[in-house]
Amino acid sequence: MGGMQPPSRGDAFVVVLSQDPIVEDDEEAAEKVMRHELQQELAALSTRGRWLVVEGSGHSIGKEQLEVVVSSVLEVVQTVRTYAQAPPG
Repeated sequence: MGGMQPPSRGDAFVVVLSQDPIVEDDEEAAEKVMRHELQQELAALSTRGRWLVVEGSGHSIGKEQLEVVVSSVLEVVQTVRTYAQAPPG
């Protein structure tokens, strides 16, 4: 990343979805590994970040595995609601 450190996301609720690396041809294997590493780092910017490889998906996760996207969004919404309702402390 050119030596620049991205800012922390604190304890934001983050889910990073990544394509399955074995779905497409192996000509791009090295690039996929690098992308997965970057996506893991992105999720790690938050103490509540989570990285998930969506099995059986390619680049268009929302079209190919819509239920995983919806489930991840609902997970974040439910977590935020629970967190917002918790007493301070």
